[in-house]
Amino acid sequence: MMDLFRRRAQVMVATEAGGEGINLQFCHHIINFDLPWNPMRVEQRIGRVHRLGQTEDVKIYNLCTYGTIEEHIVHLLHEKINMFESVIGELDEIVERMEREESLEKRLAKMLLDAKDEGELRSRIDGLGESLLRTKAQVEKEV
Repeated sequence: MMDLFRRRAQVMVATEAGGEGINLQFCHHIINFDLPWNPMRVEQRIGRVHRLGQTEDVKIYNLCTYGTIEEHIVHLLHEKINMFESVIGELDEIVERMEREESLEKRLAKMLLDAKDEGELRSRIDGLGESLLRTKAQVEKEV
């Protein structure tokens, strides 16, 4: 199937499994329209395309709906922790430290279910962003 995609197709739509175990270095555009809550999963998707053998500049597009929690997550990823500017090792360390007690997905799911309204949810997610920043600062200090 990958050979058919490489030779004839222009677009591949994949589930979360598209971020695991396949090499897509013959591609050079990624469109994330179902952003996972864990930034490492985004890195895994990018890693399928941006790897040894890649001959093109890789372009990544993250789509989200304005005014949704997904938009806030995109903001968190880009503005608060500068995920795409961080080196992979540093991002690994940040997420690993953050997930010692509970995964980011579970934390965000609880926030979503427990929040009384959108304002409280945004506030809780902002708190998570601040926690990520503190962890990032600790990792940078140690390196």
